[in-house]
Amino acid sequence: MGKYLRPNTLGIEIDYHLPMPSAYAIVEVTIGQLFIGCAGTAGRCFAGQRVGLLASPHYAFVTGDVDAYAEYYADGFKRSSLVDDHTVEAYRANSNPNTLTLEP
Repeated sequence: MGKYLRPNTLGIEIDYHLPMPSAYAIVEVTIGQLFIGCAGTAGRCFAGQRVGLLASPHYAFVTGDVDAYAEYYADGFKRSSLVDDHTVEAYRANSNPNTLTLEP
């Protein structure tokens, strides 16, 4: 278990910044039923709001629209909402399987 994960008896991995659930269920959903919380503003994503995953800059990025995600990340970084290295360059560096490293 990584140092960023909370030990638990549920058999699932929970990051320390997330609250521990008292119970959970595994549910199958379509990608159209998923939402994200926007930390920056770009396209149809507005900081502090949620947007469907299919309309998100994240989905745009993985489907080839890098500029939409770059704009989103830059705005979120300026707002101090996004502080992890989730830049386009970081993703490109990790997309090469010969350079992948796991977090400790």
